Amino acid sequence: MIREANEKDLIYILEIYNDAILTTTAIYDYKAHTLDDRIQWYEKKKQDGYCKW
Repeated sequence: MIREANEKDLIYILEIYNDAILTTTAIYDYKAHTLDDRIQWYEKKKQDGYCKW
């Protein structure tokens, strides 16, 4: 089942993203992100109208 992400998912999204930063070259970022970073990212995506199923 595919569904729109919600604020409760952000901790898991952050965990996956930070793992990619620290263990792969898929994301060219060198510093792990914080939950505040992910909240700002999520709010911006919602504001821009992304993920409207």
